[in-house]
Amino acid sequence: MYQSALEGSPGLNLVPAQWLHLTIQGVTWADEISETEIDLVAEKVRLRLAEIPMFDLHFSKAAIIKEAIILPPTPVEPLHGIWQEIRNGIADALGGSAVSTAGEQSAGFRPHVSIAYVNTAGPSAPYREILSKVKAEPIAIPVERISLILQERVLAPEWVYRWTTRAEAGLGQP
Repeated sequence: MYQSALEGSPGLNLVPAQWLHLTIQGVTWADEISETEIDLVAEKVRLRLAEIPMFDLHFSKAAIIKEAIILPPTPVEPLHGIWQEIRNGIADALGGSAVSTAGEQSAGFRPHVSIAYVNTAGPSAPYREILSKVKAEPIAIPVERISLILQERVLAPEWVYRWTTRAEAGLGQP
């Protein structure tokens, strides 16, 4: 509903439905890691996430941050646990120095689903007004697995992230 309301708004690149995602942790650039290392990271992360039970994430109100319009989830605590275990799995596989912190995570991990990226400088008031008129019911999404992906950032004119799934790790599944 939020994206429909924002459609046609200047200064935004809406995220196509098939590319909506919640990024948890990057590993490295694809050309800086071998296939063997990717497999090892996937295995170590799988082992760690098997201990975390499945849960539901709830999304209700959209929010505006510096560069995007997002849907923040609740509760965030399970995601923080997953984030830490993925980081631990990367360290298990590649060593502690291989665990990176993305620039946007330097102030801490803030889970969210971006529904639109801002592509020009300007006031947020027009977007706030549009969002305030949306009457969307909260939704619950079951989180049963985490995907290890090979991500591609596509710049102009699309401004979107696309990916292919490399491996999956089930929650609560040894």
